[in-house]
Amino acid sequence: MTTLIAVANWTFGSCLSAELMGYALHRLLHSGAIGFLSRSHMQHHLVQYGPLEQQRSANYRDAIDQRLALGNIGVEWLMPAALLLIVALVLFRILGIPLLYQVVYVGCTLGWSFLMFSYLHDVMHVEGFWLEKTPLLKRWFAGARRRHDIHHRALNDQGIMNKNFGIGLFLFDRLFGSHCDVEPGFNPTGYQAAMERFRNRYKMRRCFERRRANLVGKSNFRSASLRSAIGADRHLGSDTQDTSQSKACRAKHLDSRKPMLVPQTIDVPVTSSISTLEINGEGSRRKTPNIVMKQI
Repeated sequence: MTTLIAVANWTFGSCLSAELMGYALHRLLHSGAIGFLSRSHMQHHLVQYGPLEQQRSANYRDAIDQRLALGNIGVEWLMPAALLLIVALVLFRILGIPLLYQVVYVGCTLGWSFLMFSYLHDVMHVEGFWLEKTPLLKRWFAGARRRHDIHHRALNDQGIMNKNFGIGLFLFDRLFGSHCDVEPGFNPTGYQAAMERFRNRYKMRRCFERRRANLVGKSNFRSASLRSAIGADRHLGSDTQDTSQSKACRAKHLDSRKPMLVPQTIDVPVTSSISTLEINGEGSRRKTPNIVMKQI
């Protein structure tokens, strides 16, 4: 009986510590403190499901892009998580924790982390998922997904997404002051800062270029914020090779700025100018007004 209680306590503590580690790691990935890890994670936040993108799709749009990954879990999660797990096991060995409890800890930590920060996270971006229709879970799922949408759209002026780092539970967001229930407005200054801060000059450049070309190709922009964001994308790609579509757009824009000659009619007396026209081989004198070509 004592062992069962101990196992239950270790199970609860392991899940809680896994939630805390997931929160801390997620916050680290958004901080930019470790550049290459943050850029890998921000491809998901700025390309696949950016602040200007639809947050739901028929299938989850993966961001690993042929990088080192375990399934759809990228290296930006695997490396820090593995390091933390090794540190924990070393501490358990030093403290003489029984092997049974170590197995419980590792199993629960891996299981909870995968369930919350991989599986549940991914299905939040999928349309019509079964959790939306389950009576006992749909309210919780809808609330968690709404907070995760806020996480994808809330940008401060430094380009950091700093709200709602939890996935299914937001206990540590409330505890550490990063919880938000209010849908933010779009921040073009923060969006441009994020594009500059987190872009990867080697792999992510192509993603940003493709996204810029797609946005520039749209003919109807109803939001001034969206136009500001496209300007940020253009600025982002200024040091890269232009795509054929962006060249065509630029050429069209430059052509529209060329001076054009348009006729301007000036009211003058009919006696001011006389021109001769040949009509059926006969010379005919007809009074016409002067036509001046004005450059604009």
